[in-house]
Amino acid sequence: MSMKIRKQYRIVLALMLMVPLGLGVVQTKTFAEYRDLIDMPAIKIDSAPQSLLLDVTWAGKRLVAVGERGHILLSDDNGQIWAQTEVPTRAHLNAAYFVDEKTGWVVGEDAVILKTVDSGNTWTRQFDRRDAEMKGPLLELWFKDKAEGYAVGFFNKFYRTADGGVNWEAWQSHNPDNELDQWHLEAIAAVSDAHIYITSEQGLIFRSSDGGQSFKQIQ
Repeated sequence: MSMKIRKQYRIVLALMLMVPLGLGVVQTKTFAEYRDLIDMPAIKIDSAPQSLLLDVTWAGKRLVAVGERGHILLSDDNGQIWAQTEVPTRAHLNAAYFVDEKTGWVVGEDAVILKTVDSGNTWTRQFDRRDAEMKGPLLELWFKDKAEGYAVGFFNKFYRTADGGVNWEAWQSHNPDNELDQWHLEAIAAVSDAHIYITSEQGLIFRSSDGGQSFKQIQ
């Protein structure tokens, strides 16, 4: 083989080896661009008022509805017209709670928690547990005031905040009757600041008589 032919052969071989290498670079870039739905903002669409909505509550005279794909809708005319607002997550949202006309929270998939201080016009993400060993959503929440609140959900998910959601701490140990079975906690409500109730699977109800410091199963 002549020197010229050998040189051409080496060039062709080098080009052939670069092709799969280049494809590998493209594939690596594709995987690196993956983003969790929790980190992606909700897409604003005209059909949002017809999408799956899972909860609605009052924020003063305003209605706030939450649902699939991070949709949060606002109505200032008793539900006649709904406007979708900006939301920093695309996770499903299951419940909303407002302590006054401006301050409220929303909970959803992977234990995501959002907060607003301007009647739902804008939201910030406070918390999520996408890395939890037992994945699952938060289903309901209740706040005593602007500082103290609770959120409950699948697999005994139970969180408490004492600073308006700046920090959320696991609260399962305060409900020892469910630590073994870990039944889904489906709703939370209070009849007074001291007496708080949580409903669960199997018809179970857990009650606190000391403002949420401890819960016991009741028949």
